[in-house]
Amino acid sequence: MLTGRHVLICLLGFFLVVVAVNGVLAYLALSTFDGYDVPDAYRKGRDHDREIAAAAAQAERGWRVTLSHEQAVGGWLDLKMTAKDALGHSVTGLRVEASFKRPTLAALDLAVPLREVRSGLYREAVQLPQPGQWILQLDAYRDGARLYRTQHRVLVK
Repeated sequence: MLTGRHVLICLLGFFLVVVAVNGVLAYLALSTFDGYDVPDAYRKGRDHDREIAAAAAQAERGWRVTLSHEQAVGGWLDLKMTAKDALGHSVTGLRVEASFKRPTLAALDLAVPLREVRSGLYREAVQLPQPGQWILQLDAYRDGARLYRTQHRVLVK
């Protein structure tokens, strides 16, 4: 026989389970990712037009840049970049920086300079802290001005 007491206990039990599950899910969500991955979102948004102009200037240069990465044991990547100008000549004298970023955790971000090993070939061996998917961003500078930027997704096993 269903009494008012049974209905009250069922309702309280139902809501207790809902609140407990929501509490566990909220705790897990907040403890694994705080949702704040861009340290200065306002400045980056404000500089958006400048980034568009830099991309247009990069396209006008007509550089042909090739990027290769070979994975070795232990999470090491042999990262190579070659750069040629619009006439096919090697682009030399650049300061090239490779930035490895995790899509979900900025704490593991890593920046590595590439060395120019011969005319137009920039190379470095990089060990990433953990396997998974990384965003590789290459920036090439000369005299403090960024001349080239590209981004690629890299899967490290």
